[in-house]
Amino acid sequence: MQLQEMVALDWAARLRHLEDLHPRVNALESAVAGLHKDLQNLAEDQKENHKETQQALKDYLEHSQQRMEKGEAAMQGAINRLDKNVTGLARKVWFFAGAVWVIIGIAGIAFAMRKELFSAAAAVIGATT
Repeated sequence: MQLQEMVALDWAARLRHLEDLHPRVNALESAVAGLHKDLQNLAEDQKENHKETQQALKDYLEHSQQRMEKGEAAMQGAINRLDKNVTGLARKVWFFAGAVWVIIGIAGIAFAMRKELFSAAAAVIGATT
């Protein structure tokens, strides 16, 4: 066999081998393209999920802030009402204490002047009878 024939046979065998590999290469290229597309879709889905998560977190934080502000306003209102009630009660206690001191003062004056009061009372009773 001549060298040219051997080279031709070798090239023919290599070509047949490449033709046998061609469907496999196409299948691998198709699989890689599918994986690439799946990864792109996954990345887009992940971005969308991230946006939704961020929005949900933002909405939750805003709602939480509003609830805290409402709670704070309610607490401030309760404190103001309690302050008003305590102030009113303190006024009543001071008035009652003042009234007690007035009564004690009148009783002290009456006790100190009991002799004059008894004689005045006797004169009034004696004058009416």
